Amino acid sequence: MILTVGGDESPECHRLQHEYQELLSDAGVDVEIVLQNGGHHFDAVDLMGEANGALAIAVLRMIERA
Repeated sequence: MILTVGGDESPECHRLQHEYQELLSDAGVDVEIVLQNGGHHFDAVDLMGEANGALAIAVLRMIERA
């Protein structure tokens, strides 16, 4: 599972991501956090289109493991 929030998100969004990561990890789910320098979670769709971007690379890595 890949989790990402934008760097411009509220502290609450970052807290929720951390809490969700812990919940998933405790359930045995492999979780990768992809940091975004700025923006919001809606920007993640655009970031997936950046071939050398961290989110696109993480998605490709997840596909290769499947």
